[in-house]
Amino acid sequence: MTDVPTFIVHASGDAPTETTDMSGTELFTRILVAVDDSDPADAAMNLAADLAAVSHGRILCCNAIDTGHLLRMGANYAYDPTPMLDEMHRAGHEIVENR
Repeated sequence: MTDVPTFIVHASGDAPTETTDMSGTELFTRILVAVDDSDPADAAMNLAADLAAVSHGRILCCNAIDTGHLLRMGANYAYDPTPMLDEMHRAGHEIVENR
């Protein structure tokens, strides 16, 4: 359990449509959004932008790469996954920078 408000945007990409008037409040001063170039991530970003606008918050975008499977496959098949990992990191950085 966390005392930090957490919103989950499901695979449909639908974000909550009803909002409470938070004008002038600082309820959400820092908003972390995971982005991955998917519809749900876009919906989460839109929700975060709306929350930041009304509460004068800052948005921090992040992108995570699960490297475990790729590294195991590389070890199993004597494959160097470094070029693919480098490309995944580059693409993730580009997604974050373009938000």
